[in-house]
Amino acid sequence: MNNRLAKWIGFFFIVLLVNTAYVAAFSTPSIFYMTNVLAHLGLGVALAVGVIFLLRKNDALRNGILTALGLFAVALALGLFLAKSGNITENRWAFWGHIGSAGLGLLALLPYVRRRARLDGGGWM
Repeated sequence: MNNRLAKWIGFFFIVLLVNTAYVAAFSTPSIFYMTNVLAHLGLGVALAVGVIFLLRKNDALRNGILTALGLFAVALALGLFLAKSGNITENRWAFWGHIGSAGLGLLALLPYVRRRARLDGGGWM
């Protein structure tokens, strides 16, 4: 169960990254763009819930990505704040904080991914 959940979390994390690239690149007032913004919110919340379930049973993972988890938690909190309060000029600090903390979380996650790829027989890194 844990391994299957971890694989789904990894898959949807990559989907979230692709979605993030689209949302960042094309800020157009269209239904397709706004659907992607809502998908971004849904993916972020769903991944947070999935990661909580995964971390409850995996001490090694919890200890290996502690910094990344903290940064992603800040990104989640700011994203939820933006969803509730609106991504308006007065909340621009939260928008940039969301982007910055998520980006730093991704950078903090890379050493763990590299170690895991090495331990699992090489992989892609």
